[in-house]
Amino acid sequence: MPRFPIGIIASALVIGGLALQSQSSADDARLPEPIYPDVVTLWEAGQPAEAIAALDRKTPTTGADVPLEALVLRARLLAAGGEHQPSAVAWEDIAARADSIEPIAFRFAVDGYIRSANLTRAEELLGRRPVREFGDLWSALATAYRTAGQLDRAASLYRRVLAGGGSAAAADQAALSLAVTLEQAGDRPAALAVLRDLQLQSRQAATFARARAQAVKLADTLDVPVEPFAEQDYRRLAERLRNASLFDDALSVLEDWKRAYPASIPEVQALTADTFYRARANSEARAEADKFLEQYPAHPQASDVHVLQYRLDVREGRSDGVRARGRALWLGEVPGVPLEDRLSLGRLLAAYLVSVGELSEGLEIYDRLYRTATSRDLRIDVLWRAGVAAIRAGQLDRAERTFATMRRLKPGPDTSLIADYWTAVLAQRRNRQDEAILSLTALARTTPYTYYGIRAREQLATLKARVPTPSARAAFPAPTLRDTTRAQIRFRGATLLARAGLKAEAAQMIRQLGADVRNDPALALMSARALTAAGEYRVAVGIMETRFSGFLEAPAAGVPDDFWRLAYPRAFWSIVRPAGESARVDPLLLLSLARQESRFDPAVRSVVGAMGLFQIMPYTADNLAPKVGVTITDRAMLLRPQTSAAFGARLTADLLREFDNEAVPVMAAYNAGEGRAVEWWKAARGVSQDLFVDTIPYAETRTYVRTVYSNYVMYRQLYEGK
Repeated sequence: MPRFPIGIIASALVIGGLALQSQSSADDARLPEPIYPDVVTLWEAGQPAEAIAALDRKTPTTGADVPLEALVLRARLLAAGGEHQPSAVAWEDIAARADSIEPIAFRFAVDGYIRSANLTRAEELLGRRPVREFGDLWSALATAYRTAGQLDRAASLYRRVLAGGGSAAAADQAALSLAVTLEQAGDRPAALAVLRDLQLQSRQAATFARARAQAVKLADTLDVPVEPFAEQDYRRLAERLRNASLFDDALSVLEDWKRAYPASIPEVQALTADTFYRARANSEARAEADKFLEQYPAHPQASDVHVLQYRLDVREGRSDGVRARGRALWLGEVPGVPLEDRLSLGRLLAAYLVSVGELSEGLEIYDRLYRTATSRDLRIDVLWRAGVAAIRAGQLDRAERTFATMRRLKPGPDTSLIADYWTAVLAQRRNRQDEAILSLTALARTTPYTYYGIRAREQLATLKARVPTPSARAAFPAPTLRDTTRAQIRFRGATLLARAGLKAEAAQMIRQLGADVRNDPALALMSARALTAAGEYRVAVGIMETRFSGFLEAPAAGVPDDFWRLAYPRAFWSIVRPAGESARVDPLLLLSLARQESRFDPAVRSVVGAMGLFQIMPYTADNLAPKVGVTITDRAMLLRPQTSAAFGARLTADLLREFDNEAVPVMAAYNAGEGRAVEWWKAARGVSQDLFVDTIPYAETRTYVRTVYSNYVMYRQLYEGK
């Protein structure tokens, strides 16, 4: 059985009384179900031939009486079974008959002709359409010509794609393929020129590595040196690759830059140290930074490297270094650090010291920061941090004064919520129970779905006070589609595709319509439902959070029955559930992590190089692989949901073991790293979880833990009734 972490179950039970009110009014914001469900089931089971046979038993195969839905489904099944030529012919006929799905039918027809090597017909059809909209199909056609040995024709079409201004992916792939085609045709210098231009002008940063590898290999074949770029090109390339988290590629560019322009070695070395830091290669970053400051102590970038060393100390928990470097930077003893940066670094110093239990020292720095703050926003930020730190230090008078001062500065709504919660906690700790209950009840009633609303309900339960049922302050719009929406051609197309059983295509069409028609809430709801059914959870959750944000933040009357499950879906449940059970981890905790880590996008890569559904770092995968029983032969494996879930479950299980089955420090460790979280948690022994969370020194990690905690409470309520 999976383990249920402690520290959350109480929250879920407290939240159990929360009324997620639903409506009983007419709801037509749904695409229709397939009219041949058993056929679709066979298709989804990987049996296209059996599906075609079942469909043919239900409807005639030819003639005017064949329903359009049957024609569409049959054409799709033919392609799924590898019968691309008859599928293409069928799609071409459908495109002529059904204007509502003509763009999709056209695409399927061209793709089918290309796959069946009927290149003449594919080109005849494509010739009527702009390259900008169909660059991927033009590239696929060019590749088919190249495979057939028609290199001149292939090169011509690739150039057409490059000139057509299509998508970034299509343009970059066309350039790479053009270089291969030119090399095959014997024009290697021209191929090398294409690759050089592509390295400098690629539309996608990830294309650089492929172009560079091809160029190096081709230059070796020609026995010619790789011509260096201009220095400004190296500078631009390095920054672009760093910003795209392509750190290995950035380091290669920096090495090339250093060799080509020796006079720029100091600048390159500083960038190299920073690149290692961004890549979380701490030892390499520290070595480069130390070497830089030893060789170039007066260089204009020396201040940046001093800051990098300080941040490394914070990351690695080197308290002596944090104190020495942090104070030197904050107090202006390091030349070249702007005042605003100094204040920010001082704030990090105070937050770090509080997180490791050095409360008096941290509070003293907060006091000095408040007196030297240059803006109202900075003063407010320092005050709420100092107020929480004072509570953790047991200095309740000081905390009350601090929050009172903060309120006089009129903070924004988010910071006011923090102040409201901690002011109520202060009243509770000072035995002003009536005042505490009044404040906590207000939070629980008005913001029940927020982190602090959840915490307020927990505090009320601790006080054995009545936990209020939130009252609806708004009404959810009736989920009835507008007539103008129903009249849209894409709405008719999505309906046809849904009835035919093409869930993914129907979802994409209704999504495109929803992006253009912004004044129909029912259409947005329909889009989220269709995308969820098609497994496009990231987009569906995004629609819920952008189009219905107000209803996710405050109670409303008449929300649809599935509203909350659309916002908190059991995404990839057939994968996540067994992964969690195998590792003895609550699968709902895993969903809570994945919702924040990747928004359920299995292909996402983070700015620091984490990959996949559970954002696993490659070095973490290497360490966990023996436990998981997986051999990582290719980093791309981490983009597979099943692989990512296995690693995410094992990592979470190990962290739960490290933290005695406490969920909150596990959440912190998942974001900031186990080493940091262990240090914070160790220093927080005897400290309440809410204080632990709000004295985490990294703003990103604080927000992360608050969000995942709230996710988990909602998931347990929705799917376990707790």
